[in-house]
Amino acid sequence: MYGKYFHAWNVCRIKPKEFIPYNLQQESYTKQLWAFEGITSYYDDFALYRTGIITFEEYLTILAKGATRISRGVGELKQSITASSFDAWTKFYQQGPDAVNNIVSYYVKGAFIALWLDLTIREKSNNQYSLDTLMRELWIHFGRTNVGTSEEDFINIANLLCGEDITAAFKHHLYSTERIDLTAELAKVGVELQKHKFKKLNSVETTSATNFHAYLGAQYKAQPFGLTITQVLEESPAAKAGIAVNDVLIAVDHVKVTEQSIQAIFDHQAENSELNCHFFRDDQLLKSTITIIDSPLAGIAFNVVDESLAKLWQAIIPQG
Repeated sequence: MYGKYFHAWNVCRIKPKEFIPYNLQQESYTKQLWAFEGITSYYDDFALYRTGIITFEEYLTILAKGATRISRGVGELKQSITASSFDAWTKFYQQGPDAVNNIVSYYVKGAFIALWLDLTIREKSNNQYSLDTLMRELWIHFGRTNVGTSEEDFINIANLLCGEDITAAFKHHLYSTERIDLTAELAKVGVELQKHKFKKLNSVETTSATNFHAYLGAQYKAQPFGLTITQVLEESPAAKAGIAVNDVLIAVDHVKVTEQSIQAIFDHQAENSELNCHFFRDDQLLKSTITIIDSPLAGIAFNVVDESLAKLWQAIIPQG
């Protein structure tokens, strides 16, 4: 809900130059949606903490879910955030069944670029400025004046607030197809990034336990007659078994599957064991073999390890 109010300022008033004037009769293309949707998404969650609705630890849990959404797929390794922004009309809003393996969300990854900006500005300005300051500058120079922004405007303001040129690092985050890793930035504000296993087959809930956790690499929803596959991750056991989105899994190890039974079956398997599975694709019954592997460390968790440093991130910096 907060994001809707924030959009009245960021997008409705501060907006890309490609959106001036708004033309609602056709698509408008811009590489800047990572900023307008991503920064809004960042504040959407962070504002819940700032207003006292949730604790800082609860905020970190929300942040971790977003990080896990990015890290569990390989779309981030194939599409840059600027390409995701520009291709919104043709790819993001027309997602195919393999979207998780081919595209990255400019909402979710954009929020982490906003986090990187916030922490970077705070550190390099010795906590005189923050992302809040950058947004106020955008309002003064572009919102009030109804002058559209360019990518360089964000970079130039960030450089001024940091007191040094961060263009190379900024553009790397915008144009690379590498994982965004904020381990070093978070450590400077007393927050540790940890990589966890997935706790259950059909969940992004994570666990720090080192013991074996069976992994399928697919998401599904229950049906009266089985499980409809909604997502299959590249190179996962499900993918290697030939299971695809919209298949209906009906049996594993000769047992009818439900959300409960498939979890129980996988929980009692040893690593590298093989299970026969049966599924319908359209009206054709298919058979395959799933090889059980341990969960990858693709889940993300954030933990406060230094309360005094964490307060640097939580602080609202007064404006002169």
